Amino acid sequence: MPSEMHHGPGGPSGPDTVPPRAIPEPPPRHRPPGSPDPDDVPAWRRGLVMVLFAILFNVAQTVLLLAAVIQFFWLLVRKERNTALAEFGEGLGRWLDAVARFQTGATDERPFPWTRWPG
Repeated sequence: MPSEMHHGPGGPSGPDTVPPRAIPEPPPRHRPPGSPDPDDVPAWRRGLVMVLFAILFNVAQTVLLLAAVIQFFWLLVRKERNTALAEFGEGLGRWLDAVARFQTGATDERPFPWTRWPG
């Protein structure tokens, strides 16, 4: 008959027990050279920029919809994609991504027009 194992309040103990590990510190937030330190920027100013980007984000969504409709009709008529429109859409998608990262606080780098267009 196997012997019974007795466990203390912390669970089993013995040579097979893995000691607890400390939770690692999160990596520092991405801040490119030349961008302002978020601790130096007043919250109201960042909030104002966030409102501006929220408006621009909605305008960009409409532009993206128009570009998609134009690209669809271009494909329908010409049987090939418009490469200039596709490249513009790619840059617009990168800009939308950069705005989303700024809005959620994943980065402190302000997107275009504070930086180059992501083309």
